[in-house]
Amino acid sequence: MGTYLSIGKRLNQLLIYHLRLQGGEPEAFLAADVLIGFPGESEDDFQATRELVEELGFSRLHVFPFSPRPGTAAEKMKEHTPERIRDQRVKELIHLSKELLERYKQGFVGRRVEAILERSSTAPVTAAGVAPIPFSAAGPTATGVAPLPAASREEQAKRWRGLTGNYLKIEIEGIPQNYASAGRLVAAEITHSREVCRARFLEPVESL
Repeated sequence: MGTYLSIGKRLNQLLIYHLRLQGGEPEAFLAADVLIGFPGESEDDFQATRELVEELGFSRLHVFPFSPRPGTAAEKMKEHTPERIRDQRVKELIHLSKELLERYKQGFVGRRVEAILERSSTAPVTAAGVAPIPFSAAGPTATGVAPLPAASREEQAKRWRGLTGNYLKIEIEGIPQNYASAGRLVAAEITHSREVCRARFLEPVESL
């Protein structure tokens, strides 16, 4: 069992490296779907899954619990994982997913990225949009990073939400008015890692 698991880990590592290097993006954002609680899943199996996920360096996980569907072979399998244990394992991997995403974003702090501008931070939020994040001067965050000071509406007006090529949501400040328009490609430096990363405008990027 250990030999097969070791071989499987190595093959998965090679696959991840191939996917990243083939596109010339060694730091590409790679996510994975993880099914938890399949019949027969032991604690050792779960821990092996957790270790493999960390070793492969995924940027984020989509974790979902196994649920039997009528008429499938899995429904008839024995040794179903108790729901209580299954749900606890799901929570653990969701927490790990948040840690992996934070590590990934932290790796871009202080670095130049390119992003497509989507909307002003004070623009009305549509059903498909995301409300501007509140900036508070309160105590330290759960990640231990000092929070940003509260921003006035005038300061927020200079900020635009954007999306980088590796799917990082960022909010860019200091964009000159003549460059502030949806669909514009700009370069920015990420300054803070948050749910929506903060960044400062560097320069416009000419589209091809």
